[in-house]
Amino acid sequence: MLSDYAEDIASRYMQFIGRQADLAERGELVGDLVRSAVRGCLIAMQAAGAEPEDVRLILGDLITEHIGQLHVGQNKARWVLGAVRHHMEFLLFLEENNERTKEHCHVQGQASGLH
Repeated sequence: MLSDYAEDIASRYMQFIGRQADLAERGELVGDLVRSAVRGCLIAMQAAGAEPEDVRLILGDLITEHIGQLHVGQNKARWVLGAVRHHMEFLLFLEENNERTKEHCHVQGQASGLH
């Protein structure tokens, strides 16, 4: 059930991102919209109970699928979809390291990881 709901969320966001990649192919600037969509997708999937591993698997497969559907000359769209994958990984990296820092600080009795 969770997987179906998370897949539905990711699919809707990837439809939007795919349209943005098409706009990029025509010369439109879409970077901020795409990064916001990736962030929104991760937040929605996390709210639905998806773990980072689930997000990587589900969203990663959809990104690969969209890249596979591109024609040979669609370099800008391919670049946008590659950037989506990198931004997803970056945000998941931050989330995972933030959780580890909280766990470490809690074990050590510190208020934050900076002390």
